[in-house]
Parts: sequence; C-alpha cells; structure tokens
Amino acid sequence: MVMSLFVTNCFQWIGFHIVNYLIEHDFKVDGFDEIETSKQENLSMLVGRNDLFSLVTPETVQKKAYDMLIINGSHESQSAVQADRTIHLCWGLPDKKLPSRTTIIKLPLLFGEWMPMNEKGMYAQNKFIPFDSADFLDNGVYIEDFINCLAQLIQTNHFPSFIEIKSANNKTRAEKELEKAIYPRDVSPIEENVKKVLEHYDRFHDLYES
Repeated sequence: MVMSLFVTNCFQWIGFHIVNYLIEHDFKVDGFDEIETSKQENLSMLVGRNDLFSLVTPETVQKKAYDMLIINGSHESQSAVQADRTIHLCWGLPDKKLPSRTTIIKLPLLFGEWMPMNEKGMYAQNKFIPFDSADFLDNGVYIEDFINCLAQLIQTNHFPSFIEIKSANNKTRAEKELEKAIYPRDVSPIEENVKKVLEHYDRFHDLYES
C-alpha cells in the first residue's frame, strides 16, 4: 500500500526537496503553498508533472486523511489536515500546541540547491553565513543528507517526541544529549556539496534572485 503524506510550504526550498524525494520513491504526496515568486512557480512545475503529487487547497484538504503530515516551518492550514502521525520541522521549539503523535525535529544549518544565497554564502534565519566561515563548516548539513535521514524516520515505527539533527562535524556532546540527536552521514565532503550548489546557482541565477 502506498503511503500518503501531506507537506506544508511545499514550494519553499526545503519543502521542495522533501516532496521531490518522496515522489521519486513512490510516495503519494499532497502539498499546500502559495506561489508568490518565479522560483516557487518553477519548483511547482518540476514536481507538478508527477502523478504522485497534488497541490491542494485548504478546503479540499479537510476531506482527506493522510498517513503522515510533514509541517515544514509553520502554516495555518496544518490544523485542517488529518494525519496518523506528524513530523514538525523547525529551527526552534514551536510556539503553539501541536497534534498528538507528533515528532519535533530541530533543523541544523541546512544548505542546498534553491536556498537563499549568493556566490559567497547563504541566508538562514535572517542571517548571512559565508561558506568559508567556521559556523558553516562546523554546522552545515547538505539537504540530500538530511532528506535521507528524514526518509528513515518517516518509515520507522519509533517516533520520539523530539529529535535534533546536527552536523557530524559537530559530534562532541555529552551522552545525554546524543540520545536526542541524529548526525546524518556525509555522503560527500562539505566542500564538494558547496561546489554543486554554486554550479546550480550559476546555472539558475535568475530564478534564485526572483
């Protein structure tokens, strides 16, 4: 049986990568987002061609039930989604009550294709972070490594209430903290992943700026 998921903010760059991975691996995905930029419109077309993805409205989502809800950041429509389980991706702790059977995943410094950036670095949480800075090199996690980790969580029966994702380069914490932390495996060195992202940025520069 095909697993059905709902992803909020599905054309924000992290949401796009999540949706793209899921439909490439034969999950049935519905999503909600408001298309306000040329980049979002382009990302919507990239996944919209796949029959496993549907863009829904707040009205239609109330008529369906899902195996899992993935809250990417925050969105008002989440309260209308009926799902057996919920994963909430956030940079800190949510400021309001979440559905039962929810796992909060505190995100690391994620980077990847389509993120807000320029040739020198990235923008995250209203902050500019250079690619050659200690912050980035110590804490950066490539989006594909994170998605692989997330995919394992989606398919597991073990759902803790809180997980923090951290860079493997920053694996120097007390044992108590490690119990709540996951360190995605780096498939490639961070420098190689930055090179891929910069090449993508050069190719689609106009869309990044839109």
